Parts: sequence; C-alpha cells; structure tokens
Amino acid sequence: MTTRCHILGAGAIGQLFAFRLASAGFHVTLIPRSAGTDRVHLSMRSGAQVITQTFVQQAHDHPEPIEQLWITTKSYDVIAAAESVAKRLQPNADVIVLVNGMGYHQTIANRCAPAKMLAGTTTAGAHLAQTGELIVSGIGQTRLGWWEEQQAAPTWIAPLQQQNWACRWETNMQSSLLAKLALNAVINPATAVFDVNNGALLEPPFRQDVIEARKEVKGILEWAGHHNLASRLDVTLDAVLNDTATNSSSMRSDATQGRPTEVEAILGYLLEALPGKISQKPPTPVLEGWLTALRRQGPDC
Repeated sequence: MTTRCHILGAGAIGQLFAFRLASAGFHVTLIPRSAGTDRVHLSMRSGAQVITQTFVQQAHDHPEPIEQLWITTKSYDVIAAAESVAKRLQPNADVIVLVNGMGYHQTIANRCAPAKMLAGTTTAGAHLAQTGELIVSGIGQTRLGWWEEQQAAPTWIAPLQQQNWACRWETNMQSSLLAKLALNAVINPATAVFDVNNGALLEPPFRQDVIEARKEVKGILEWAGHHNLASRLDVTLDAVLNDTATNSSSMRSDATQGRPTEVEAILGYLLEALPGKISQKPPTPVLEGWLTALRRQGPDC
C-alpha cells in the first residue's frame, strides 16, 4: 500500500525530503508558503547526478485530508504553519516535525492532537541555488522517533531505512534533539557571526572561540543533568566540522542575506529555556555574545 504524505514547507530540506520520500515509493504532495499551480517541476543535483521530478502541490486550505504530514519549515514559522493545516489532519495521522531547534514541539503536539507526533533531526546538507535548483552537499544522517509515546516504530519507516541515505529510528528522540541542538548551538551561530564555512571553525583565528563555546555548551548540559551528552560533545563536534567542512550553515546564509535566523530556537533555547537540575548556572559569555549579535540583526532574529 502506497504511503501518502504531505510536506509542509518547500525550502531546501522540504524539497530534499520530497525527492527522498518519492524515491522510497511515497506519494508526495507539497504545501509551500504559496501555491500558484497544482504541479511544480523540481530539480535536484547531487554531485554529477541531476534528477528532475514533478510534484503535486496544494494550498494550506485545500480540502484533501492529510494522513501523514512532514513539517520542514523554519523554527520561527513552525507553530503557525502547523496550525494552518491542523484541521486537515486525520485523527490517526502521523505528524513528523523535521525542524531545527527546540521549544516548540509540545505546542505542536497539543495543537495537532489526536494526530500522533514524531520528531526528527537531519545532518543532510542542501541549499537552493539562484536558479532554483536544489544542491545536495551532504547525505548526512536522519533520525526519527516518537515525541512522547513509547511504542513500536510505524510501518512506513521500513522503506526509508532501505534507502541510500541513513535513516535511523530512535527510542529517545528528545535526547537526540538535544544532542543536535548542542552541536548547532556552536556551529550555526559561529559561522553566522564570523561569516565562514563550517571547516573554518577548526582553524585560527576562530578555533579558540569555538573551544570556549564548546566548554560553555558542555557546562550547560552538565547543569541540566545531561552528562552523557556533555561527555560526547568534543568528539562529535570535531567530527561534524570535519565532515561538513565545505558546508555553509543555514543560519549563516540567513544572516548574510538579511533574513530571520533560527537563533532563538537553538541558542536562545539552550541559554534561556533548557530546564536546569542544579541551582548554579555556569557562565556563558561567548554564547551570550553570539546570541546578542544575532538578535541585533533584526527584530525576528
């Protein structure tokens, strides 16, 4: 039986997963910010390979019920986007939130109920060229899991795990989200503030600031009781920076082009909303400096 899914948000990650899900046999419908026609022709380049495909697209208020919804918007748009299609969700629908940062998941789960919510993270690299072509810069790894419910993985996960991109099922997705947040809290703001690719953070003159920021993130994780995540951060961060050395973070791209960034759902959440386990919160001068600098760029940052 073909899995029918809708992808809410047709930016780089939304388009990437449209191609990925279609390749796995899913029937994919896009819900972009504004739908001008009922079909859209997309092109994806990965290395020397170019794939073109036609996808159905719908307006937010289209009457077709939604059985499976993938949300791939920016974090600052995610709640409003979910609300815009909530009435279309079938009672037994699955809602997969594949969005950067934290702090909004429970709100979406509440507003999309009784549909079941899953959370996801991906380290895949992709951006839209000026021509509109999707450029894939890294396959990365994607993790999916239930937001709260402890039950078996959905049957539709099986064909995704058989694809040539790494898709892993997680039983503790909230821990995986925080692990990704910890990495993003160093990489994304640093690349945006310094206006450099990821790999530049491994070398002078940026390396020392990154080392200090990493210590601060580890201190916050320890303060919040996430000792295992803190202990793994050093190795994981350097591995990601090496693997994505030529990549430009989405936060850097947004900042340099004058668009809102996702700093609030990433660094803002880590510094101001993550619950602590002990009373004395450690100082974070480097991270706070980055947060202040990015907030100054505009009212929506």
